[in-house]
Amino acid sequence: MRQQQGAVLIIGLVMLATLTLMGVTALQTGVLEEKLSGNLIDQHRAFHASESALAEAESWLYEQSSEPDVANSCNTPPCVQVWETNTLDATNTGSEDWWRSNWWTTNAIEASSLHGLSENPRYIMELKDYLPDDKDPDTRARRVGRVLYLISAEAVGKGTATKSVLQSSFSSRFN
Repeated sequence: MRQQQGAVLIIGLVMLATLTLMGVTALQTGVLEEKLSGNLIDQHRAFHASESALAEAESWLYEQSSEPDVANSCNTPPCVQVWETNTLDATNTGSEDWWRSNWWTTNAIEASSLHGLSENPRYIMELKDYLPDDKDPDTRARRVGRVLYLISAEAVGKGTATKSVLQSSFSSRFN
């Protein structure tokens, strides 16, 4: 009788270990891809909510028959629709991170709610400039021209770590 060396057993065990490692790696890759796609969906959801808030603000401005009043402070937030020029600059608020501060939460206008978000999107409108139709001082005094606004919107996805901040410029003629 020939003595057996066990080479087939060792090769079989090595192949089994290799196949097990390949299976575990494939499973981990699948789980990672699922997390990535979930995060991407949440990012898109927050982005679209920010866009929706911008559209709501632009629509509000478009519907105004006269130039809306502006303010540079607010005693009982949220109390204004349009902020005065440069009121929202970091140098005026004392912080470069005013987007994350309590100021944003208490002073921004809450937009219509959307499904699947952890909170409703918010927006602020800031008067940026007035562009008269011509250089005639009388035209400027009568405010005949276009008024420019900067609209900023923020939305948080289903997960609070997912945020989207968008800005748009909007101009309107109220005369």
